[in-house]
Amino acid sequence: MAASPANDRPRDIPVSRLLLDQYNARLGEPQPDQKSTELALAELLGLQLFEMARDVLTFGTDPSASLIVTPEGAPPGKYRVLEGNRRLLVVKALTRPKIVAEILSPARHKRLLDLSSAFRENPIKKLRCVVYEAEEEAEHWIELRHTGANNGVGLVEWDANDQDRWKSRHGGPTNRKEAGQVLDFVDRAFPPRPEDNKKIFSTLQRIIVARSVKDRLGIEIKSRVVYSHFPGEEVLKGLSKVVRDLRSGRIKVTDVYHAPDRDRYISGFSVDELPDLSLRLPEPRLLGELTLSDSKVKKESDGSTDGGGPSDQSAGSNDATVNKSASDTDSGSEDPSAEKGNESSSTSGARKSRVKPPRPRSTTIPNSCFLWIRQPRINSIYHELVELDVDRFTNACAVTLRVFVELSVDHHITLNAILPEAVRNATPLAKRIKELAKFLRDNGRISEQLEKAIIKVADGTGLFSASTTTFNQYVHNQFAYPQPTELRTAWDELEPFMLTLWTK
Repeated sequence: MAASPANDRPRDIPVSRLLLDQYNARLGEPQPDQKSTELALAELLGLQLFEMARDVLTFGTDPSASLIVTPEGAPPGKYRVLEGNRRLLVVKALTRPKIVAEILSPARHKRLLDLSSAFRENPIKKLRCVVYEAEEEAEHWIELRHTGANNGVGLVEWDANDQDRWKSRHGGPTNRKEAGQVLDFVDRAFPPRPEDNKKIFSTLQRIIVARSVKDRLGIEIKSRVVYSHFPGEEVLKGLSKVVRDLRSGRIKVTDVYHAPDRDRYISGFSVDELPDLSLRLPEPRLLGELTLSDSKVKKESDGSTDGGGPSDQSAGSNDATVNKSASDTDSGSEDPSAEKGNESSSTSGARKSRVKPPRPRSTTIPNSCFLWIRQPRINSIYHELVELDVDRFTNACAVTLRVFVELSVDHHITLNAILPEAVRNATPLAKRIKELAKFLRDNGRISEQLEKAIIKVADGTGLFSASTTTFNQYVHNQFAYPQPTELRTAWDELEPFMLTLWTK
């Protein structure tokens, strides 16, 4: 069991006794003293410093998020801040603006002075902290705060749909975006599993606001509110197909990014997937107020496929039967959730399976891969590869990954004095990688198997996606087209090597 903090409850500690962490992971390289740490962090924050300062002036500091501190590595009576360095810097800068003055332009310095003047009317002299005797005791909690969801153990950020739903609940239904209104309507008929609506909100918004799409689906948008020209069961046909296509991954943002793409997409809908024109309403009605018959409102676990919802057996029909055999189904267009209808007899009453094949991550580097990179530029590139959508920005990710690999290799060659600078500059990347791998193997930092794998990557042999030859083609060959799957695979092949290079 993990050690408890020195005090069971948070306590207030004077700001004057709190020190910024000179080894803050955001800064890359360790800082020699507090002054350089203040300046480096302020420069990294840029305009965020002023946004945070305004928020502190308006709301104070977040009472639900205590700073994590330790006396370890700090002078007697003082504490080193392990978590909350940005907040501490903002409070310190509002208290004494001159500590960051030298990295600010005259206009920004004046702006900070004005904020500081307002801050002095109600200054923050103490911050709520949880104290750990040693940094090691706090590592688990800090890691969970900064390394993503970690299978639900860490902080799970709201996606666009979650954010939009929260805003509508606190600001009224009219604050719900058009995509949110459509999802709420479709979800009434086909309640989603927790993961179904993740990462589809923005693409759904892009689709349904297109004029050609609205006309074919029978909806209208007035002042950001969605209306229907057809009864609930009729408008559900097309809307549920769009949602189903996004949930299954059959349609991605790259398929509907431009207006002609969206026109082509909606023109592919069959008659059965669109409202019956003979049932058009005299006047449009609010989508959220439409009713659905009981036969339409089915949970996916019921195995129902009526109405073109997420459990449909195929993209081209709303009348596919539950007992249709796998041999009769076009696997190329199959909705993964349709397998539920094939795994038990309709007479057995057994619950249908919800097993779905895993979806590929949307980034080059998974957010579960935590690298400890102290060099600021390389650290920034790493974070871009963790956050940038590789399906949308494939070329940018390909070139960036190649740059990340080369800078990482050169950094460690220089750090370990493996090659003189002049020799390194004249040596191809493939040879530099092999020289670094040999050094790591000779010093017992990687296994013989990993060294052999890295040599194959460098030489461009075998079936590796992370080939230096391929990387060079991405940068220099105008006819080389990287694929998202190749880049994800390339990183998976490189990850053991990079974890060796960038481990705390």
